[in-house]
Amino acid sequence: MTRARSTLGLAALVSCALLARASAFQDQSQRDRTYSVAVVRADGVLIPFAEYHRGTWRPIWTAVNQRRSTVVPLTLDRIDEDWWGRGGPSLEWTLWQRPGEGTSLRVTTPRVVPTPCSAQPALGTDFKAPGILPPPNEMPYPKAGIATTAPIELEPIQQLDDQDPDWRRVERALAEREFRTAENKSLAALSWRHPTPPSVRDRAPIDLQSVWHVKDSRFYYVEAMRRYPDLNPPRGRPACELVTYVAGYFWDDASERLRPVGISALITYCHMERAMFLWPFAAIREGTKKYWLFQSAGWTGESYGIAEPIASRGEVKPHVWHVAGRCR
Repeated sequence: MTRARSTLGLAALVSCALLARASAFQDQSQRDRTYSVAVVRADGVLIPFAEYHRGTWRPIWTAVNQRRSTVVPLTLDRIDEDWWGRGGPSLEWTLWQRPGEGTSLRVTTPRVVPTPCSAQPALGTDFKAPGILPPPNEMPYPKAGIATTAPIELEPIQQLDDQDPDWRRVERALAEREFRTAENKSLAALSWRHPTPPSVRDRAPIDLQSVWHVKDSRFYYVEAMRRYPDLNPPRGRPACELVTYVAGYFWDDASERLRPVGISALITYCHMERAMFLWPFAAIREGTKKYWLFQSAGWTGESYGIAEPIASRGEVKPHVWHVAGRCR
């Protein structure tokens, strides 16, 4: 029996070692990859914005971020090579509208598309949009999904509903402390006294608008509001309620407590012209890491981002922030 156990133990150790080597090899192969990522609009226009290269992310196609005007070439061969990134010109892409289902796209021509208060250099493709398209000046313009120049592992970023237990956990965390804390920090930064007393603000209902979550992760992205009456509207104008808009991440610290990560508040009026709302695309898995890809957009801007929630440290690491359009 002792010899049998020893043999089985040795076999288990060898098996674990082989699995570890295979996992390490897979992680190394993932780190050696280089590919580009783009947003694809509903009309098939493709906007590259990031490049993954051997474990790191960097922005590409950043002409729109320059303060000077940008001359967009008439043909693909005249596009500045620096726009493309390390991988060079990328004319063949795969559109991912859902995990595991890719559609081939081919870039056909340079394009310019409107974004808030500006224009975005982009690429036309052979994508055939189903149905009737919205007008070109709709902001933010609907998106078909993300595209890459190499195969990727995608996971959906799911929107929880108000019957989900985690939705109610987020509601409790906001109501108990975090909404008030974020609001007070914003008021202090503004050096402004809110016309609604704190005790009244605390009794106002919290309108939890959305909770986004990747299955089996320990992070939740949340957006919530509180509305307060406009007690002194300008003469001759209708009342416009005051709004506190709170957004950011919660991290489940594995002790049944949600801790805030980058939760911040915007104090504004009913039109909320400076508010930016999250529109998640998907999460990309590279080895043991997951990266959230998303659009942040509102009345006055549109941006695309890549962030990495790190469960072991309870932090969210930003990697890429691409400004597609902004009103100054």
